[in-house]
Amino acid sequence: MQFGLFFEWPNPELREYRDIFSEGLEQIKLSESLGFDYVLIAEHHFSNYGFSPAPLL
Repeated sequence: MQFGLFFEWPNPELREYRDIFSEGLEQIKLSESLGFDYVLIAEHHFSNYGFSPAPLL
């Protein structure tokens, strides 16, 4: 059995995208060290809720 995480990275406060991506990448690194098998990142265009347009990380 595999376990993973799903991220949407909402941005209701209109923070800098690089800050949110940086925090998200830190969370992904932590999840890997905790033994999670995969991460899914929501893909949304032109929206402040889950704003990742192309999650090829």
